[in-house]
Amino acid sequence: MRNASMTMLEVMSSRRERSTVARHDEQLLRDDFADRPQRGPHPLQAARLNLEDNTLVVYSTDHGDLLGDHDLYLKGPTAYEGLLRVGLIMKGPGIPVGARIDDPVSTLDIAATFAQVAGTELDPAAQSRSLLRVAKGEETRDVAYSEWYVNEARCGVPLELHTVRTKDWKCTVEMRSGAGEMYDLREDLDEMRNLFDESSAVAMRGEALDMIRARPGAVRKERLPIIGMA
Repeated sequence: MRNASMTMLEVMSSRRERSTVARHDEQLLRDDFADRPQRGPHPLQAARLNLEDNTLVVYSTDHGDLLGDHDLYLKGPTAYEGLLRVGLIMKGPGIPVGARIDDPVSTLDIAATFAQVAGTELDPAAQSRSLLRVAKGEETRDVAYSEWYVNEARCGVPLELHTVRTKDWKCTVEMRSGAGEMYDLREDLDEMRNLFDESSAVAMRGEALDMIRARPGAVRKERLPIIGMA
């Protein structure tokens, strides 16, 4: 009976998870069609209007969603791949068709990319670097940065999460406590074995901490006011 009960619980859990994922996908479709009139020209419209020669189309999103990864759903103060790794597709003049870039880049860089295409520049303090040369294979990137400052109203304690992501590994450090998570993505894409405190990963952890300390741009001495629970 015990084995049968455990099996039933596992089946019920699996059904709930599939149901949650299905509802999530349905909502995405609804949002996509609902928001379409507010978005810019569709790539096909650009072709009809003869704008392809001077129009850069970028498709991406602000974050992913956790759909059962680590028994978590939607978004929250974590830096797992399901949340941080999102698609980034570019189409426009000089962008190679069908090329795939495996370098870690950031959506922060989209702003500088748009500015370069428009023939202008961002404020020098902006932490954004154009992706055009990367997309054309003329430049490479070694690391992407992510930072999340979380109000205690969100999860009970304030958090300062700093993440660095290379092609091969990712490290997140909570700057107040020094606690961290680090994963070798070549061997552990699901991020199940935390190497942060393991002696075998001392060199990797040291490199990650050096990258975090060398993050580009100035750190604000005063935080912007937090709106809502974020």
